[in-house]
Amino acid sequence: MASEDGEGSGGGSDETPTVSPTGRVKFFCSYGGKILARPSDGVLKYVGGETRVIAVSREITISELMKKITSLFEGDSVLKYQIASGNLMP
Repeated sequence: MASEDGEGSGGGSDETPTVSPTGRVKFFCSYGGKILARPSDGVLKYVGGETRVIAVSREITISELMKKITSLFEGDSVLKYQIASGNLMP
């Protein structure tokens, strides 16, 4: 399972994973920050920390994805996600 790693700016992203023509999907992985509700509307947002982008095969299993994430980031890993048109979900 190959990946292409990159660093981004902290603070999370409103973008959703994208599928490349090669059958890979990119994930924005944020760590070191917090999920907080915006005071204005209560929508959950990721604040602070760092964000990295990982690209993996779209055929990857959740188990393989968690192994990949664990190998890249120190400490405990918890998978939370944001659906394309929704709020952050545990």
